[in-house]
Amino acid sequence: MWPDLYCQIHPEKAARLGISDGERVNIETAHGAIEAVAWLHAGIRPSAVFVPIGWGERQPYNPWRSVNFLADKKQRDPISDQTNLKALLCRVSRVTARGR
Repeated sequence: MWPDLYCQIHPEKAARLGISDGERVNIETAHGAIEAVAWLHAGIRPSAVFVPIGWGERQPYNPWRSVNFLADKKQRDPISDQTNLKALLCRVSRVTARGR
């Protein structure tokens, strides 16, 4: 079991952003922001970031924040009524000692 929300990021992309494996990162979209632990993974596209869905809301760094906070609640699939969680533009940055 893993207690913290994580995100997978390609090692080359992480290096360009100054992010190390296991470091806390801020993931931000136009609709919200969350914090997660960076997992460097060479199997992911360098242009993508993966954050698991279905993660519990409570986490130690940002209580009550999950990937759902990054989505546009108004943009929904017309058949399933689900929000778009698979194709969001985001900004990833290191969480510094002073915050974001």
